[in-house]
Amino acid sequence: MSISKIKNRISDSGLVKEVFRQIESEKRIFIKGLSGSLKALFLSLLIEKTNSPVVYVTGDDEQEEIVKEDLETILGHEQVAFFPKIRELANSEVVYESNKKSQLLSALEKLVEKRNVAVVVPAKNIVHKFPQPKFVKKERLSLKAWSEYNFENLKERLSILGFEREQVVEDWGEMSVRGGIIDVFPYSSDNPFRVEFFENKIESIRIFDPTTQRSIKNVNQITIYPQNIEEKDEQEGTTFVSLLEYFDQNAVVFLDETEIIHKEIEDFFLSRKMLQDKSSPDRSETPQENHFLRWEDIQEKLSGLTTIHHDSFQSSRQNEYIDFTSQPQDSFKGSFPLLRKKIDYYFKQKSSISKSNLIYFLCESNEQIQRMEELFLDSEIDIDKIQFAKFGLNQGFVFQDAGLVLFTDNHFYGRPIRWRRRKKVRGGLTIQQLNSLSIGDFVVHVDKGIGEYAGLKKITVQGHERECLSLIYRDGDLLYVPLERMDRIQKYSAKEGFVPALSKLGNKNWDRLKKRTKKHIKDLAKELTALYAQRKNNKGFGFSTDTLWQKELEASFEYDDTPDQVKATLEIKEDMESDLPMDRLICGDVGYGKTEVAIRAAFKAVNDGKQVVVLVPTTILALQHYNLIRERLRQYPAVVDLLSRFRTRSEQMNVVEKLKSGQIDIVIGTHRMLSKDVNFKNLGLLIIDEEHRFGVAKKENLKKKYLNVDVLSMSATPIPRTLNMALLGVRDMSMIATPPRDRHPIITEVTPFSLDLVRMAILKEIDRGGQVFFVHNRVQTIESITNNLRKHIPEISFAIAHGQMDERQLEKVMWDFAHNKYQCLVSTMIIESGLDIPNVNTLIINRADRFGLSQLYQLRGRVGRSNQTAYAYLLIPPVSSLKRNALKRLRIIEEFSDLGSGFNVAMRDLEIRGAGNILGAEQSGHIVALGYELYSKIIEEAAYELKLEKEGKPIPENQENDDVKVEINEDAFLPDEYIDQPELKVDIYRRLANETEITKITGVRDELKDRFGTPPEPVENLFLLIELKLLGRQLDFKQIKVSKNNLTAYFSEKITTTNNGELIEKKVSSIIDKTEGKFHFIQDRKKGFGVSLDIPSSEKKIFEYGKNFLKNLL
Repeated sequence: MSISKIKNRISDSGLVKEVFRQIESEKRIFIKGLSGSLKALFLSLLIEKTNSPVVYVTGDDEQEEIVKEDLETILGHEQVAFFPKIRELANSEVVYESNKKSQLLSALEKLVEKRNVAVVVPAKNIVHKFPQPKFVKKERLSLKAWSEYNFENLKERLSILGFEREQVVEDWGEMSVRGGIIDVFPYSSDNPFRVEFFENKIESIRIFDPTTQRSIKNVNQITIYPQNIEEKDEQEGTTFVSLLEYFDQNAVVFLDETEIIHKEIEDFFLSRKMLQDKSSPDRSETPQENHFLRWEDIQEKLSGLTTIHHDSFQSSRQNEYIDFTSQPQDSFKGSFPLLRKKIDYYFKQKSSISKSNLIYFLCESNEQIQRMEELFLDSEIDIDKIQFAKFGLNQGFVFQDAGLVLFTDNHFYGRPIRWRRRKKVRGGLTIQQLNSLSIGDFVVHVDKGIGEYAGLKKITVQGHERECLSLIYRDGDLLYVPLERMDRIQKYSAKEGFVPALSKLGNKNWDRLKKRTKKHIKDLAKELTALYAQRKNNKGFGFSTDTLWQKELEASFEYDDTPDQVKATLEIKEDMESDLPMDRLICGDVGYGKTEVAIRAAFKAVNDGKQVVVLVPTTILALQHYNLIRERLRQYPAVVDLLSRFRTRSEQMNVVEKLKSGQIDIVIGTHRMLSKDVNFKNLGLLIIDEEHRFGVAKKENLKKKYLNVDVLSMSATPIPRTLNMALLGVRDMSMIATPPRDRHPIITEVTPFSLDLVRMAILKEIDRGGQVFFVHNRVQTIESITNNLRKHIPEISFAIAHGQMDERQLEKVMWDFAHNKYQCLVSTMIIESGLDIPNVNTLIINRADRFGLSQLYQLRGRVGRSNQTAYAYLLIPPVSSLKRNALKRLRIIEEFSDLGSGFNVAMRDLEIRGAGNILGAEQSGHIVALGYELYSKIIEEAAYELKLEKEGKPIPENQENDDVKVEINEDAFLPDEYIDQPELKVDIYRRLANETEITKITGVRDELKDRFGTPPEPVENLFLLIELKLLGRQLDFKQIKVSKNNLTAYFSEKITTTNNGELIEKKVSSIIDKTEGKFHFIQDRKKGFGVSLDIPSSEKKIFEYGKNFLKNLL
């Protein structure tokens, strides 16, 4: 079923036809009664019938989002122009962050192009002035493939249009120049463009991916608009006009609740004045005030356009309103019995709806359609009378005049509005970017140990240039690493901020450390395997398959399940339905949905009459889980209770008695649950949250006490994938590494410390009924900073929390804050994990420059956990006093405002913590000593060797140092004229050195040609050198040398020292059979056995000739 069927039914309504009749003759039309997603469907019909743009204006944030999302679903992203809400900082300055600026410029571009679009404008934006359309048109730049354009002029023009020049284009508003190539990323585009010149002619224009930097497809023409129009000033000769002046006389303006729009505009100006007066009482009106329109001006502009007034409360024009009398669907909150009752009612009532005998049910996904169909099949409703379709509208409605009943899965389950923002251009730092080397970085040489990177150094070998990595070791020793050996180099990473000791070249300590680490990993794995096997020998309870209630509960989750959540849920169910006791660990970052998976497991146990314990480390967490689980299960007769120190003694005893008699189904508790007096009538599942915060002894005692009970543990620190793979078969693990979609972003601002700004930020949050975290990570000065805040903001209440407080006192403060007794909590890093207070949506971090990236990431995760927009203010000293690394960290955290937005840097540190939590303190020490990358590699080797031991196979000798040495008598490197960025050159060298397949070398060659132009001869030689190395590795050669008329290759010791005559004979026979040119076998006392090939003097491509000789031997 397509949406056109529904639109046709609406279009055939007499009321809709009357509106279109009035539009032909009237300038002002008054309507009421458009409910739910009927509003967006009506607006889409307006565009079709009038063949003109439609401007939707609202003063309601929720309606703005609902209508925008619905219109994009109905019309498509390209036909909707959205003007994002003006963002006011605490100091009343108006700004657009990168993502919103892209929406603004994209919307203006659509209007300038005079497209028939649906324009969604918040009331606060209708007051905003923009440069007049003719200025935007005059400034735009059109580029065509194969047209003449001066290269230097284009660089200058792009700079005038507001593009910032960068080394690599990764974000909106950036440009870069390399040779005859210009990359440019307009704000109005989803992807950047690559313009390649031949002299002063545009040879091609390509769209490319900002993450991979690879071209996607060619385009013939692009239009680039000014990127800085919101920064223009009237003094520069730019005239600013109302947004309404972008439309001609045929446009229709839809005012949703005119009085609310008027009030929003008045509140906007009042709020700006109050903020300005509070922060700078003596300041006169700012220049920005000239960029706004008053309500009277807006009314004047509207008088020349057709306006539709949609109001709930009619004024004196009572008789002029066309009443659609549509009704919103009931709030079912996921209750299927209520939905079934409502559908029965519609079929039985005598109206146009029952005559049409059809109900529409729209779902976000095919999976959701399947879930709903399963629920209906288990009921008595005739499913043939319900039409299901995959179409993600937000809200259902009943429109009697069109005989239309429409439900949506989002509305049925009471899900929040989907916040589908325009895609983030950068998914965050890739591992490749994370591992990029800068001078001064610590590196790990697999064979030599930890050194410090000192840059690239050109050296001359037999008259030909090469580039090497220069590394400094202890006592100033230098090591030059040739580019083909850069696969031995890894960037050092361990705990954030840790500075390792440099290794000493020439001693055996490094090798000993690697061997010792591998032995400890093997011992630990064997120990865990024994424990696991012992537990699996016991017989447990096999739970039954999912009930209808279970399906209902899972379908009612307010977010779409991530793939990892689906997988983890299935794995847990398989464990529970088996008669072996479950012992599974769920690992995943904060906010990724572990608790929801655990709730499903708990409910499954309750459905089979079993009791469930949820064990948590703190009373605050206990309260949070208690409230969350009780809310999720409110539709079902499951008894949920709480056992912790904050309950009175009599309340605790009451809970203990009910557990013993089986009157409580799910109990959430702290260490109090471990007391001897706590017993159960029929315990079936034990859930341990933040498992690493319980001692090993306590956990194991608990598992022994309930030997046959299923155990599900959760950890908020993720663990490395390599570690997860190594422990497969040792402990059952589920990884939840995918962040949920469509969450609110956290608006992040890095700003110099100012008490006025702090005051404004705190009061702004308090005014909307919220609370604030103020993080100050120095216990010695936390009292004085709090007193200072009290002095400047006397109207609100403050509390202090830090790790040196008495444990009970600290818990009391946190408990009181969670119960809204204080408005602002001044604390140290102790709020970093495990605290979930949805009412806190402003975070202020003092001296943010002193925090590590993962700490900032974890702290910021404490806000933005409700449907409110969250703010994070990172306070710093003057920028001039900050170190480069601190600025880099702050820029990254500010830039990536979304949850889980590619935070590989922070995730790296969190994974290291997670590895320590799983493996213990001793292994944490090994990670620090060896670096994360090498430690992960040793884990893989240990797991492989354990597998061979188990299968009774021999462990091969360490071949780490066996690799092919290649010599060619030509220049082979990346010249500065081709790539002038050292960090980028090192990255490419390392990628080439780490490649294992020749086909991928071709891919790198294509990438360089795409990004930097045709590779010069030294670069082509570099590719051939790497290809010769890979071929030599496959053919078991240890050394290859190519000169002007000869190729010499020596076999590795693997062939010549095993006394394997059959293998040597096979190699020799292969060479004899497959070689056409002149060759002979050689024996060298030092180098061993090999082959020498004559290269004809007429051969111009000697390296290609040598390469083809080796390829033929494969």
